[in-house]
Amino acid sequence: MQATNNLIDINFLTFKIIENPHQINETEWNEILEVKKTFLKLQFLKIIYDQKFSHISYKFVKVYYQAEFIGVVYFQITTYSFNYFINYLKQKNDKRFRCIVFKTLAKLLYPLRQITLLKLVTCGNNFVSGENAFQFKPEYKQSESLIIYKLLTHIKVKCAFFSATLIKDFYTDYFNINSNACILQTTKLDIEPNLLVQIPTNVNTIKEYINLFSKKYRNRAKQIIKKGELLTKKRLTVKQVDQYQNELFDLYSQLAQKSKYHFFTFNKNYFNDVLKAFSENFHIDAWFYNDQMVSFASGFYSDNKIETHYIGLNYKLNTELELYQNILYNYVEEAILTHKSEVSLGRTATEIKTTLGAQVQPLYCYLIPQNICSKMFLKPFSKLFKPRSYVARHPFKQEN
Repeated sequence: MQATNNLIDINFLTFKIIENPHQINETEWNEILEVKKTFLKLQFLKIIYDQKFSHISYKFVKVYYQAEFIGVVYFQITTYSFNYFINYLKQKNDKRFRCIVFKTLAKLLYPLRQITLLKLVTCGNNFVSGENAFQFKPEYKQSESLIIYKLLTHIKVKCAFFSATLIKDFYTDYFNINSNACILQTTKLDIEPNLLVQIPTNVNTIKEYINLFSKKYRNRAKQIIKKGELLTKKRLTVKQVDQYQNELFDLYSQLAQKSKYHFFTFNKNYFNDVLKAFSENFHIDAWFYNDQMVSFASGFYSDNKIETHYIGLNYKLNTELELYQNILYNYVEEAILTHKSEVSLGRTATEIKTTLGAQVQPLYCYLIPQNICSKMFLKPFSKLFKPRSYVARHPFKQEN
């Protein structure tokens, strides 16, 4: 019995749950995926796994319907001790986190620092944005939510004050649009959007792209790019990534430390591992000032899109050389020169990215509490994901 436009019978579903990706047939797993789903490919998931984060475990799920292999689902299970949240309270620069209430709370929690506060089951990937949680054969599209519902009854965690399931990320309001998903009783989270730059078809250079801006934004862009002319750009080979491993890690760490949710830091070998695994479509560009590496940017290049990945920069020189914004303009220029139609700039720095012509692309995540305590504190916990306020800019000339 094959599924067509009708919903499948979930009683005929079976799951093979594997904790080590090196025990999975790579060809079989990847054949299920759409070509664009780089971050769900087993090569990438192995790299994440081999980072060996002590507080993260993984579940790789192969889904079968009546013995037919129909899809894959990816989980990351993260254990947060009280210590993670103590450090979070201490590190934030926002005034509300510097107040006496939070300082007192951090001191009170200190004796409990090694105790598990939260176990978060993420259906998806906490290290990247986008729809990287699951993939099924096209004929089972209508049954996705039923399959996920059935699977989540198997993926439970214990031994924590709070436990919850986070399902991320969707470009549509998946669990409201899909009527079958209401049985999951999810809470939609307000999170930072993705930023997407659409490259006009008649643009052949970054200069032509900027000329589409109004005078205010055009002059600002020219100033940024002029400062970038003081830098020397190099596209790094695997050998050079290995040579500059310490510099790349230092620049990446400077940016990671300023992240709103800094709970993960990759090992030094991460970028080299990714470049080796995806040598044909993953690139790392680095910029040098007075022979010193001051910034870098990485990204995945598909047939029609650049998917930005991690970057790093020297914050002491950022304002002087406009390092961050030159990285953003570099992504746009790369898309133009390689004839891509769009650039996904990822989350964060929403307002700055809109000055380049990036459009807001909403992302939706959903939270499901797993125990009574989690249900009680679901609302205040979900506020941690609330994005910073921003004013969207509109740099392009307005048509009369």
